[in-house]
Amino acid sequence: MEDIKVIREEFKKYLYKQVADNKLSKVDADTQYSDADYIRKHEDDLLISYYSIFISNERFEQALLNLKKQFQNQGKSDSTFYAYKRALNSYKMFFEEYIKDQLKVYLAKYFTYKSSPNYDEQYKYDYFAKNSYIFDDLNDLSEKFIQLGSPNFVPYVWKSSMFRHLAFKHSFQFSQILENLFNETLSINTRIKDFRKDIREILLKDSEWNNKDMIDPSVEAASFFLSLKYPNKYLLFTRIKPYTNFSKDFYLGLEKFNNEDRYIAWIDYCKNNLIPLLNNYCNSNCNLLDCQDFIWFVFNQNKGDNMSLKEKFIKYVYDIVYKSNQSYLQYGKKIENLDNVILNLTNKQIYEIQNSEELSSFLFQLKKISEWQDYNHKNGNGIPYAILNTHYRKFIQNNIVKDNSMKQEANFAQEKIYQPLNQILYGPPGTGKTYNSVLKAMSIIDNTEYKDVSEEQYSALKTRFDELKQAGQIEFVTFHQSYSYEEFVEGIKPYIPEWGTTDNTEVRYIGENGIFKRICKKAESPIIKSNDNNLELNDNPKIWKVSLMKTGENDIRKDCMENNRIRIGFDKYGETINDETIFDDGGSRVLSAFIDKMEIGDIVLSCYSEKTIDAIGVVTSEYKWNNDFPQYKRYREVKWLAKGLNHNILKINNGTKFTLGTVYQLNNMSLKDVLDIVDEQEQVTSYKDNDKLYILIIDEINRGDVSKIFGELITLIEEDKRVGNKYQMKTTLPYSKESFGVPNNLYIIGTMNTADRSIALLDTALRRRFDFEEIMPRPELLGGKVVEGINLQTLLTRVNERITNKYDRDHQIGHSYLMGVNTKEQLERAYKNRILPLLNEYFYNESKTVAEILNCSEDELKTIDFISILGKAQGA
Repeated sequence: MEDIKVIREEFKKYLYKQVADNKLSKVDADTQYSDADYIRKHEDDLLISYYSIFISNERFEQALLNLKKQFQNQGKSDSTFYAYKRALNSYKMFFEEYIKDQLKVYLAKYFTYKSSPNYDEQYKYDYFAKNSYIFDDLNDLSEKFIQLGSPNFVPYVWKSSMFRHLAFKHSFQFSQILENLFNETLSINTRIKDFRKDIREILLKDSEWNNKDMIDPSVEAASFFLSLKYPNKYLLFTRIKPYTNFSKDFYLGLEKFNNEDRYIAWIDYCKNNLIPLLNNYCNSNCNLLDCQDFIWFVFNQNKGDNMSLKEKFIKYVYDIVYKSNQSYLQYGKKIENLDNVILNLTNKQIYEIQNSEELSSFLFQLKKISEWQDYNHKNGNGIPYAILNTHYRKFIQNNIVKDNSMKQEANFAQEKIYQPLNQILYGPPGTGKTYNSVLKAMSIIDNTEYKDVSEEQYSALKTRFDELKQAGQIEFVTFHQSYSYEEFVEGIKPYIPEWGTTDNTEVRYIGENGIFKRICKKAESPIIKSNDNNLELNDNPKIWKVSLMKTGENDIRKDCMENNRIRIGFDKYGETINDETIFDDGGSRVLSAFIDKMEIGDIVLSCYSEKTIDAIGVVTSEYKWNNDFPQYKRYREVKWLAKGLNHNILKINNGTKFTLGTVYQLNNMSLKDVLDIVDEQEQVTSYKDNDKLYILIIDEINRGDVSKIFGELITLIEEDKRVGNKYQMKTTLPYSKESFGVPNNLYIIGTMNTADRSIALLDTALRRRFDFEEIMPRPELLGGKVVEGINLQTLLTRVNERITNKYDRDHQIGHSYLMGVNTKEQLERAYKNRILPLLNEYFYNESKTVAEILNCSEDELKTIDFISILGKAQGA
């Protein structure tokens, strides 16, 4: 907002316009200009906050009354007072319109943002809608606070641990405190003061409450309960700073009030000024929650320029990262001190690093320092490193522009959302890690954060996920104890010729690519330039080897080259091949490949010898039969891209020679390899680098021997070692002797069950190269559903609390075990077939411990009255 002098000048223009319109004399204009500033200069004497008098007629009238009393005490005449009153009325009319004009700039941005895909505050409206009834009665507060959970705005309004403690340990007293807070016959000022005082007194006397620094609930906490109970009467007052800044920016004067009075003043302003303004702008019925949303939006818009890079990053971690991973909040203070830790260890200021490549190099050196390794492990088991490698990297990529100034946070252009190239979703069984891997994959593909989607949205995303998987853009593999490098990267396998062919009947060994190498090859595959699609390739061309009669020169080869076709034999079986065809001379696989599997737009390589090709073509027709040919009657039309070659294919075919099979697919070759041959021959450039994103999902990554499976490639998957990045590396593969690197458009997503193995026990090489995101049980997703008197959300919460106390948090039970449970039969089945076997596995031969987890006796555990057991399990 402008300086006060600028606003005063605008007021002068406003008055002089009235002079020009003959509504006011110049003397009157000058007098009003001077008199209107009197209250601002004497607000301390008048016991008012000057600009706050314009937020409601009541406050304005009270200010005039104070002024009149002062003038009377000073012996000034009534005419003097009325002159000042007239000036203040003029200023009030001007100021209200002036502030509206300033706010309209933000309103335009706000409603654009709110209707854009980037708007990420809808969860707040959903939360209030879902819980609007929760305090209609004040019974079972412990249940209510489990349902309330911990939405991301909680840290700004209340200390969840404090209120959970009150709900569980002082339920009756706390219900009385809330009842008093909701009592509309008392003044709001009195109610909030009593709320704070009564809670403070309880906690001071509570020997179990050890955190004596957290005994004073804030006005913001009271606002949470009031706005949830009476959403149309009370404002959600989240964090003072956005409101203070808003008040200063728009000269409301509300920052000069304290505590309860400030809250009341804000409610007045929102009801009398902001809601009408929002309604007029969007032509709808806005409410106090919209006011809170708008005030925060303005705060985020204006915050940038006066903040240090450190402050901006800390805000980013709290406001952005915390929404998706609540684990980071408990390390908030450590985040704030992270730069000092690094400075002491390296003599380097981390916030001086402002590009991704420099950060990668610095982190590589940092990981070598043993003191850092200890600090990183003790503080959240790797979270400090993840904060730097993932979140600080994303922060500098998205927020630092060429002139090193910050982009505004509400930039509606679709920016690339940073995702780590290697990440692992870890947590106890049943928490939805595989489910979330689908969302992660689609978030990467679509450059959109998908989280907490509806069933319909997930179904649509899963359908697209399956389509991309079918197309080879996403691959899925599960590691297990016997999984090997040869299956994952490359190996050799026996080649057994088809029975009845003329191929050598001795078993030979050929190279075969594993799933990791195959998807790397796809990620490297070039994109055909649109103006060059006279190549007539399909979207995912396969590459085929075709023998034209035999090696070397022959009549069939000559005919094919001259007439743009490929011909094969096995004429004795006739034109049509079906289930009744008897392949007494072999050829079933060849004919299946040529007739059924080969497609228009695929590539064919004409085999000239076991090591060379003489032509490359694109298939342009379906399978045909020409009875006029004396032999080799089966054919397909092709467009030859290059002829007259003598190109050795060993280098691009994993060192493998052609076999005698007439037609088969070449899985070891890439499209780029083939087009490079064509481009070299024709002196053209027919493709560009692949800009698609590819995903490899490795389920149960910790169940395999990762060092053995990845082998030498464990280094190559690092972000800065990827092909195309600054420190790109390649290695020579052991079987094919091929030079190989990992492309930078391949994302690896692993899932890990912490009940099988803790992160702390993972291979160090793996831990260094992956970002870890915790996926923990979310009982709130069960929505408080009750089946046969069993509150599923409470049941899961209670059982997991006991597991954590008896064992650890890595062995909790995930919410998915109870998702979809709606009937008694489904609940009993979930307990009998899923929950109980899991507990017996955790506590093998310890039936007493299992009984304690379920809050029942060992004898009860042996009964088949499952509902009774679960009823006890949900108890405190």
